[in-house]
Amino acid sequence: MTASRRVDQAELWHVATPTCHPVARLRGTIATQCWEVSHEQIVVLDVVTGETRWELPNASVVAASEDTLLVFDHTQGILLGIDSSDGLARWSLPMPIDGYPYVMSISDGILVIGEDNLSRLRWG
Repeated sequence: MTASRRVDQAELWHVATPTCHPVARLRGTIATQCWEVSHEQIVVLDVVTGETRWELPNASVVAASEDTLLVFDHTQGILLGIDSSDGLARWSLPMPIDGYPYVMSISDGILVIGEDNLSRLRWG
């Protein structure tokens, strides 16, 4: 993955991550989803330096907002709202789902759909 300046295309940084792909750009960070042999993980990079800010193993990005990643933790079976800058959970919701949850935007929040359940998260 390579970042370059828009003006002259000069390379700013390069990170050799053949199994990682960018999924969201949030305030000062780039969230990547990485698929390893035994698990998948989220790696969040600093947009200016390309350095790793934080990682979360056994998790996948479900959606993103301006500064929050909506993440499903496969180990714990919970949905997390994670601050993209520091990786700290703002909130969590038990979500026993086999596989991956589906997310649908609605006017005042999101619907999180699993095989046997449906949760509505409303924004304050």
